[in-house]
Amino acid sequence: MTMSYLSYDLHDGFISNWLEVGPESKSITELKPPLDEAALRDLAQRFYQEASGVSDQPVERGPLTEGLFKLGDYEDAWAYLRCPDDHYVTHTTYQPSPHYMRSWAYTELVSERAQTVTLELAVFGPADLWLNGEHVIRHEGFSKRVPQRVPVEVSLNEGANPLLVRFEQVGFRARPLQMSARVAPNGNEGGAVRVQIPTTIHDVAYRNKLEAFFARAYLKQDVFYGEETISVFWPEDVEAQYKIAVRLETPPQQGDMSGKIYGEAIGLVTAGDEVVLRTANEVPEGPYVITLMPAPDSYYDDETRIRRRFHLWSLGNAFYARKPHGTYPDRRRQALDLAAQRSGDVFAAAAKLALNQDLGPDALHGAIQEIERGDVAALPALVGLLGLLYRHGQDASFPFEIKQAVKACVRHFPYRSLPDDLTESEAILFDAARILVGQYFTDRQVGGGEKRGAWYREAGESHALAWMQARGRRGFAAWDAPGSFAHMIVALAHLIDFAESDKVWELASVTLDKILFTLAVNTFEGNFGATHAEVSTEAIKGALLKPTSGITRLLWGAGIFNRHIAGVVSLACLENYEFPGLIRDIAIAAPPAVWNKERHLRVDTAAPSDADAIDKVTYITPDTMLGSAQDYRAGAPGGSEHLCQAGLGPDAVVSVNHPANAVTAGDHTPNFWLGNGARPRIAQHGDALIALYDLTRHDHRMAFTHAYFPTYAFDDYTLRQNEAGQTWAFARKGDGYIGLTASQPITLMESGPGAYRELRADGRQCVWLCQTGRRVIDGDFDAFQESLLDLEMHVDDLRFHGSTLRNETVDFSWEGPLTVDGEVIPITGFKHYENNYTIAELMTGQMLIGFGELGMRLRFDQAVEDV
Repeated sequence: MTMSYLSYDLHDGFISNWLEVGPESKSITELKPPLDEAALRDLAQRFYQEASGVSDQPVERGPLTEGLFKLGDYEDAWAYLRCPDDHYVTHTTYQPSPHYMRSWAYTELVSERAQTVTLELAVFGPADLWLNGEHVIRHEGFSKRVPQRVPVEVSLNEGANPLLVRFEQVGFRARPLQMSARVAPNGNEGGAVRVQIPTTIHDVAYRNKLEAFFARAYLKQDVFYGEETISVFWPEDVEAQYKIAVRLETPPQQGDMSGKIYGEAIGLVTAGDEVVLRTANEVPEGPYVITLMPAPDSYYDDETRIRRRFHLWSLGNAFYARKPHGTYPDRRRQALDLAAQRSGDVFAAAAKLALNQDLGPDALHGAIQEIERGDVAALPALVGLLGLLYRHGQDASFPFEIKQAVKACVRHFPYRSLPDDLTESEAILFDAARILVGQYFTDRQVGGGEKRGAWYREAGESHALAWMQARGRRGFAAWDAPGSFAHMIVALAHLIDFAESDKVWELASVTLDKILFTLAVNTFEGNFGATHAEVSTEAIKGALLKPTSGITRLLWGAGIFNRHIAGVVSLACLENYEFPGLIRDIAIAAPPAVWNKERHLRVDTAAPSDADAIDKVTYITPDTMLGSAQDYRAGAPGGSEHLCQAGLGPDAVVSVNHPANAVTAGDHTPNFWLGNGARPRIAQHGDALIALYDLTRHDHRMAFTHAYFPTYAFDDYTLRQNEAGQTWAFARKGDGYIGLTASQPITLMESGPGAYRELRADGRQCVWLCQTGRRVIDGDFDAFQESLLDLEMHVDDLRFHGSTLRNETVDFSWEGPLTVDGEVIPITGFKHYENNYTIAELMTGQMLIGFGELGMRLRFDQAVEDV
């Protein structure tokens, strides 16, 4: 093997260039979450190996026979990583059941002279470090939100010092598997330290030029649909040109070099170029990567295997309805038709049977395999399979062999081995499954134990009734969480149609009404927007990939049928529930403004405090939406919540956050766009929002805040300065407007992961102001801009004093109340719901909803009443 070396500088002491491999993942089947610190440490120790597991020299691959990694049954290959701006190696993956995971990162520190330095790891789980082949330190602690720093003093030899880090995680769902390393000299006598990476690529100079060239490329959007063009761009100031290949392909599986290729362009690329691959409607719906690589002769013949990848989504030729479109029967048929075209999904099979289509012999094979793994991710499919048995068990179109396999699958699911810390939606799915399997196998043993079906039914009914009554009293812990709401709808729809208990049926119907009403008053043009307790990264960028968008499309005509079909099919197949016309009318009404305030409890308590609650608001007009979570745990590290958003359309959305790291896709949360490294303190008054960020309370690596500002989605946008030199960003979609400014200078990023989608404000303290407007009130777009540019505002540290577009004087600071024209305006302690259609107190378990001459009362101790 002939090796050369790639040389890189440290970045503020951080190592940003590695060879990486992993993660290796091992299932832990005999344990149930929650896992405390002691249990996590015990599990890590069980899998601990004193040896590093690396037996061959790590290298960047030129020839495919080099750089291979094998440890027991695990096989992979070393890959070169150029870290993003946070300097982390990130291998976080979602695990539906407890797993042990580990990864490796390798580099070489080249020291100008022999010296002693401090090497500091930042990790979220156990880690080992080897330097020059010697084991230096074993760290055993765990952290979920804030990395643990592990400093160690090491001696560097003059020249190359091989450095290997093995980092681990034990957990459930998406616990962070992430590592960074930083070098700090001890005193002033040390010499310079650089990094080198061994490579088997022959033409190192050409490889390095391509790496730099690929680093300048960018996308202008990462979710595409319809006739939108999937393209890659290079900035105007690129000084070189290269013949390269650009591929659109499905994400490669671990160990594979490429996925299925749907588009490829090969040619000379230079400054200012746009490389067009496909339009979204020319490729199937799903996740894709764009791979930049050398031209085929360089990549394959010369073995110059340097690549860069972008992650994106295409929705194919899906249609988005911004306004109510079609009749319910037509939408129901379309929803079922589209769902039936999918394969291997329980709800696709349900759609086929609802359309009287035959199931293929393998239609449920994948779903049964998923359920047989026995983890929480299988709960929606489990409930869906039980629904198939109840609804189609006697149908000739449901083949006998498949039906027998389904019966065995649902009967033997390990109901008693699921975690004790189920999420809100998992809990009701689990209860629905226990009720339905208990009814079906009343006198037979269920779950692989001695308990019979009747026991599971009784337990499921007791817990389900308590769960539904709690939702009536205290609301939703996972407030406005699209995925959780969709899964709750799956469970409730199946209970409505198949539960034999009248009380369960009544409460399931009322709870479903409440969820759909909540959707109706927080949705703008099909986008269940504003703020969410938990959400995926792609779903905060608009409605196209939200799990609720198909539900709103089905029920009142605005939205899109996307890959999230479970809730849609469950509602489309409902027989014992009629969607209240009152809620539909509220959803499609367009009054001049809807000012919706809600308070939900995160815990079940009789005497709730602000620490137990979430207070949220949404302001919707016919042209705009603005919503936020008020004063929610300001300054604390965030998670997967989304705390504020303005919207002008399904993908024309604007939100502000403090990025916890530079991860832009995948399962790691919080990340670049989702959640916060440090949560803001937010106050909103109608169509004006103020967000205060204080990053000084922790040593945050990302010392800036930013806004998601997708220029491609607007009809018009511009950045302008007022006479004081303050920059405002303005956007227009149709007759709706957004104005956004900050106390720190803001810049529209033209490169990097947020190119033409990111407004960045450097600084550890920052105040953001967002103001929405409408043509009917504020005149044309130019007039709206001039009005905001004329506003007077002053920021002193984290104290804001200024005017809004509505000629109101606002004061707001890190501590103390929000005042408007000198009057204190409460931003917490709301009623349960208070809006144009209802005023409902928390903990009372009932709501009276009215619109026009119609009304309905939701009572969680009795059935719904028309009033």
